[in-house]
Amino acid sequence: MGAIKTMKEVESALPQKKEINYVRALDKDGNPILISKEDLAQVVGELIPIANATQNGLLSKQTAPSTLYIRNKTYIELHHSLPADWNTFMFLLMISGTGIADGDAVLIIHGSNKSNSEGRCIAKSLYGNLPKSLQLKWEQKPDKSIHIYLVEAEGRKMGGYRLFKQHCCLENENTDIIALDTLDISALKDLVVS
Repeated sequence: MGAIKTMKEVESALPQKKEINYVRALDKDGNPILISKEDLAQVVGELIPIANATQNGLLSKQTAPSTLYIRNKTYIELHHSLPADWNTFMFLLMISGTGIADGDAVLIIHGSNKSNSEGRCIAKSLYGNLPKSLQLKWEQKPDKSIHIYLVEAEGRKMGGYRLFKQHCCLENENTDIIALDTLDISALKDLVVS
């Protein structure tokens, strides 16, 4: 008869695999059970809090930054606000070109709309300046949402690689930065950076 092995010896002899269907665990009474990897992920996920000013945790999708790395595009939609009356938004925009001389900038952009009047948008430079060839534009759609764009002057394409990172300052306002193939800029308003 062979020697009795400890649980540690048995488990250390098991092969290590990345593909699993079930994990062995103990229930609250100490009885062995099998739990699927999907159920285990849900249980673990519910134990990890959302990060906020007082606790570490996971980053909420409402506050996660949006990043776009592009080359040779003419139009970019930086942000669009919620379609609602009396809405406000604010986001931090970081632009990195191929070097300091290529227009690295950090801007804060704020806007709001009212139910009976046109919305408004302002932009303030916190660091650097946009290259002269890039223009900020905005429009308010019929549903009251406000859309902010970055446009290359005269329809040219943005030279070199550029990294755009947007971080919303208000919860539930996060939108992805997207490159657009076309955009009718004739009705857009200029968004002057101060």
